[in-house]
Amino acid sequence: MLDRLETAFAVQKDFISNASHELRTPLTAITGQFDVLLMKERSTEEYRDATVAVRKDIKNLNRLIDRLLLMAHASSESAKTSFREVRIDEILWQSRDELIRYERGYIITISLDETISDMENMMVLGDDQLLRSAVTNIMENGCKYSPDKSVDVDLSFSDNRLSIKFKDRGPGIAETDIERIFEPFYRGTVAGSIKGHGIGLSLAKKIIDIHQGEINVVSKPDAGTEITISLPPAPPSQV
Repeated sequence: MLDRLETAFAVQKDFISNASHELRTPLTAITGQFDVLLMKERSTEEYRDATVAVRKDIKNLNRLIDRLLLMAHASSESAKTSFREVRIDEILWQSRDELIRYERGYIITISLDETISDMENMMVLGDDQLLRSAVTNIMENGCKYSPDKSVDVDLSFSDNRLSIKFKDRGPGIAETDIERIFEPFYRGTVAGSIKGHGIGLSLAKKIIDIHQGEINVVSKPDAGTEITISLPPAPPSQV
């Protein structure tokens, strides 16, 4: 028990440290832009450009805060109290629409396998906000790393489990990174200049875990990545 408590405190300490760093970065950028503006009189165009840049930083900061709050919620004991029956196909379409509104260049194709025979095959017990967040984060990762900004999503049902596969066309994940990609704030070696905070996949795993599901990754360098979520359907008596 003491070992578990020590591990929990260490994880919490690392989380607070990393979260503070991630929050400080955009705040420092915003402050710096305002400081530069106030050094002398600027043209209308310069003020406009600075306003656009600050607005972008604020939007990114809002998304980061939302993810941190969701991570805290997913880690709490009360997360399961909000579970209800939700349709996983609706979660997929809502996540797709949200992402395309955020980034119009993203291409997200959703397919339903013939194994999805009726509505009962698409019902799960869960928190719709958390599930949308998990799906959105995985979709976004696929689009960000694919050269054509696309990801294919396939929903199927077999062995009394719902399966959602996300397939991108990116550079793949190095074998040394696969074991760590679900760690909070970890960014793989292929991340390069692609913006991110290293929260998306760790949050997705935490959410899938509390829904009694599994998340697996299959990837090879230069061959894309396939992430599969497996979830138990809602019991028939509750549908």
